[in-house]
Formats: sequence, structure tokens, C-alpha cells
Amino acid sequence: MGRSRCSASLKTVEPKSASEQAAYAKWLDQRSDRESARERPYPRRRGVIPVPLWIVLLLSAVIIFVFMLFFADSAEGVVVQATMMGGVAIVISSTLLLLWFLDHPYHAGIGSLRPGRHGARNPHPRPGGGR
Repeated sequence: MGRSRCSASLKTVEPKSASEQAAYAKWLDQRSDRESARERPYPRRRGVIPVPLWIVLLLSAVIIFVFMLFFADSAEGVVVQATMMGGVAIVISSTLLLLWFLDHPYHAGIGSLRPGRHGARNPHPRPGGGR
């Protein structure tokens, strides 16, 4: 049901009992709160992931990388060793980059959130021409 059809159907509701009036008033308050929350910009918080967790993640990445150095074997070819080290390095690096991206959702670049653009093309315009 679209927003305009919902608003039109609400105009026909006439609560009669005290409990109906209370429920209707509560519903209207909640609806108003939702609409005002949609109009507010998203908070541009940074650092959702705490610093101690970043320290543990980076330390773990270094330990895993150093641990992989212990698998170096002169009997194996350079390509095999490079593939093993490269695979681990790529997985760890991409995981840390993904965590950084999730920790900074409003950065400038590809895939970032743009708080001002969420209402640019509103599929359900409000009655009265408001956004």
C-alpha cells in the first residue's frame, strides 16, 4: 500500500472508544516519529569497530604472515612458495580492507553511503509536495 493511499485511508478512520482513540493516537505518534527520523541525516560516526579490536586484527595478520614464513622449504619451487604466501596475504589484506570499509561507511569513493542522496528520487511522494 503506497504512502498516499495509506494516508487517505487514515482520514476515514474514526475511533470511537477510549482504547481505540489511545491506540490511534499512539499509532499516529509512531508514524510521525518514523517520518521525522527519515528526514534527519544519517549520523556520520566513525570508528564503529573499537581500536583494541583493530590492534588484535592487525597483530593476528602479522603473526599469520610470519607463521607462513616457517613453511619456506628450499626443496619447493619459488612459484609454490609465492602462491602459498600470496594467497594468505591476499585473504588477510582483503579481510582487513573489508573491515575498514565497514568501519568507514561514509568515505569518499566507490560503494560509500551518501546520506544526502537517499531521498533524491522518492518513489512515494508525500501529499502536499513535501519530500
